[in-house]
Amino acid sequence: MPEVTIPETNSNADLWEERAIEMMEDDADENPIIAEAMMDGPDEDFYIIWDDKIPDDRSLHIIPQGSGSDADQIQDYMLAIVADEFNLSSSFHDEFSGKVTVYYNASQTAEVCSFMWEGPGADGIIEVKDPQGTVIINRIYEHGIWKGSSKDLASVSWTFDQEKSALTINDLDQGEIQKDGKREISLMSSYLNDKRYHQDLTVIMEKESFKNAFTINGEPYTGKLTALYNPKGLDLDPYYELNFLNGYLHDTISIYNDWNQLDLQELFVNGELDSVLFKEEYVGEMAKPIIYFYPEKEMDVSVELELKGSITHSYPAYPEKGWNVHIEEDGTITDSKGQTYYSLYWEGTNSVPFNMSSGSVVKGSETVAFLEKALAELGLNRREANEFIIYWLPQLESNPYNFIHFSTSEYEEIASLNITPKPETVIRVMMVFEGLQESKIVPTQDLSKISKTRKGFTVVEWGGKEVSQPNF
Repeated sequence: MPEVTIPETNSNADLWEERAIEMMEDDADENPIIAEAMMDGPDEDFYIIWDDKIPDDRSLHIIPQGSGSDADQIQDYMLAIVADEFNLSSSFHDEFSGKVTVYYNASQTAEVCSFMWEGPGADGIIEVKDPQGTVIINRIYEHGIWKGSSKDLASVSWTFDQEKSALTINDLDQGEIQKDGKREISLMSSYLNDKRYHQDLTVIMEKESFKNAFTINGEPYTGKLTALYNPKGLDLDPYYELNFLNGYLHDTISIYNDWNQLDLQELFVNGELDSVLFKEEYVGEMAKPIIYFYPEKEMDVSVELELKGSITHSYPAYPEKGWNVHIEEDGTITDSKGQTYYSLYWEGTNSVPFNMSSGSVVKGSETVAFLEKALAELGLNRREANEFIIYWLPQLESNPYNFIHFSTSEYEEIASLNITPKPETVIRVMMVFEGLQESKIVPTQDLSKISKTRKGFTVVEWGGKEVSQPNF
């Protein structure tokens, strides 16, 4: 067996002990700040509902919004703080410093976790418990940076060398089981990778990762490898499931979207694609246009969407006369009911075909490099581009090639946005693409002609649509 170097998972034992003592010695606050929280937005992030000034010298207790909500839903959206790296939203993120305790219930008898907030960021040992009080996760953070884990729901201490197709797992005991005589390993996002939003897991799924025999801790792997989204509930959702035989993809591979729906399922035999068993089609809809706001000051904003087609999904629900919302300086959106969001979201059909007269033909395996360059040129920032790529990557990479066009004035005619007060800068990125089995020559689209620089009050929207046959 090749020699494998396994770095110490939790090397700073003294720091773990020091943080634990600090947490135990922290006196209970007799008059804590009580704030409600929920999951919000199309990606179901953890949000705290709070608009008042933050008092000094008080701890923070976070309880679920709406005591009459479904118990399973409450359990899920309070555990979502784990998936969001224990980040605090609203003004608490920048203005609060002290002890934070998260509860499953308004009566504050069932604790999710507690931690110190400094930096800003979570600081110290964080024990996450299930509703019965059993510790299910034990991690350490330093000023918001995840530094280690002594207990987790899957393997979280690992690195991957794509060039060598080599996965090294330091905490294999947390992610490996034997099921029906077959080896199964599960991974969540690793704290050893300086990436967020599951980009580290995405790299494993790329086609370049399988050009050699796939190894785990130095040995060609036989069994199932499952990537899991970070917990937004006790039942973890799969990101993808890969089956291997002697280091090569064998049997089915399955890829899921953010809503735990199957996007793609293929059958492999000894590393070769045999057949496509299932592929989700998005031909009929413009998928996931989401809208961000970057104001220079706090303001009320109305947003009206004039669509040559019909809106099929929206969040918050699109009213008959459009969204009327309040925008904070940090871009936080609040509706008339006091609910907060980080973006507006819609999907819809269009009755007018897109004209793909120019664009780029890109190998599926080169999708990330192409999109990172193109989206930056079009004006998206890193978070926006990150979310765009994560959403579209599984679909684009599953095709040998993609013909990609970014719609401009035509998209404005199909889906016009009327925003009051009028933004100084509006960046709308609508990617229209066709999956191809082989490359072809197309006129190149000059993205510099539609590139924009942000000035003043800025609104950004991105979305995409797959077409079956481009209209030249």
